Amino acid sequence: MDFQDAVAYAKREAATLKAEGCDVVIALSHTLDPKNVAAQVDGVDLWLCGHEHIELSESVTTPDGSKTYVSESGHYLNSVGLIDLNCTMDEDGSVHVDYEKTSVDYEAAQNYPKDASVTAVLDTIKAENETALNRVIGTSPVELDGVWEHIRIGQTNLGNVITDAYLLATGADIAFENAGGIRASIAAGTVTYGDVINVSPYGNYVVTKKLTGAQIKEMLESSLTIQKNCIVANDSGEWDAWPNDSGSYLQVGGIIVRFDPAQPAGARVLSVQKDGQELDDTKEYTVAVNNYLAGSDSYPQLANAAEIGEYSCCEELLIQFFEQGSDAVTASAAKQNMIQTTKETVKPEQPSVPVTPSVPEQPSKEQPKAVKTEVKKEQVSGTKTSVKSPKTADSNELFCWMILLLLSGGAGSICLVQGNKR
Repeated sequence: MDFQDAVAYAKREAATLKAEGCDVVIALSHTLDPKNVAAQVDGVDLWLCGHEHIELSESVTTPDGSKTYVSESGHYLNSVGLIDLNCTMDEDGSVHVDYEKTSVDYEAAQNYPKDASVTAVLDTIKAENETALNRVIGTSPVELDGVWEHIRIGQTNLGNVITDAYLLATGADIAFENAGGIRASIAAGTVTYGDVINVSPYGNYVVTKKLTGAQIKEMLESSLTIQKNCIVANDSGEWDAWPNDSGSYLQVGGIIVRFDPAQPAGARVLSVQKDGQELDDTKEYTVAVNNYLAGSDSYPQLANAAEIGEYSCCEELLIQFFEQGSDAVTASAAKQNMIQTTKETVKPEQPSVPVTPSVPEQPSKEQPKAVKTEVKKEQVSGTKTSVKSPKTADSNELFCWMILLLLSGGAGSICLVQGNKR
């Protein structure tokens, strides 16, 4: 795929169409700041735009002094923009276009009579797609959550399934999926090809790259900052409050991340474990992502890394995962990959002490005293804050009495005695 400069492309195509004798040129645009694009291009009479989810009806001046009309009609078919073009031709053959736009809400638009020729085309397309879209590819015992807001404020079970699908297909150590790449939920029960297409409609494919443990933690820190901003927006109830990069929040697979959102940016990730072991900052890990996320400005660590593998389209890998059976879906959906906790609860692992070592080691002269800590309740990431859980014991502490019995035969044993707990 070759992505060209939008302005240069529009200039070239508009000039070509005018040279071919077109009197009126209409551009279909899906871009940020369409007025700015339109103001740089001569020869286009009308721009029908999308992407910004706004109402826009405005004329702008192009470089040669002409006027062009820029229109955008909201989002999600809440309204439909109807534009009448009134064209007049001067004696010299120049065509002038006047515009009259009417906005109609979705319900009112249903009352407009259907155009028979358009309906026939749509019916043909639907019939051709019906067989493929209704093909059963598996089942899900639970609803898989792909709600727009939910996947931007925390890990969901659908995020688990998607990233596990990438891991299954690639053999990678870790997988990420950007929230913006998930476009629908999947209901419990039979899962069809159409359900999967609704989740992943873009035709992106999966790639793998190598990143160090330190780079992966940096990515997670960036994702947690995005999540925090999204939670604020969600709590506000204002659509405009959502950050522009909300879709860059990461759903994760292959690792367990413990984090504390109360910590300052850069210090929120408390622990990242792969197969029970903390990530090594200097070790390289294979990471699987969709090709859109692979070049994301939000994650330069990923964008700057070399691509080492390419795989099938995201929806095909998801289908392969469902084809394993419902047990695999159940296990994946139940995982807790992102765990919100507090800094105090994450302790370094202590080396285990064998109960009956074959050769007893000399115990240290002073044993460390037990430290009282308040246990905080861990929870899956979301909008709720951590709360204190009830203490599990009185003031009793864990007393470890290590008694080395030196016998004539050289045998020894270690005895562990623990205070009673409620």
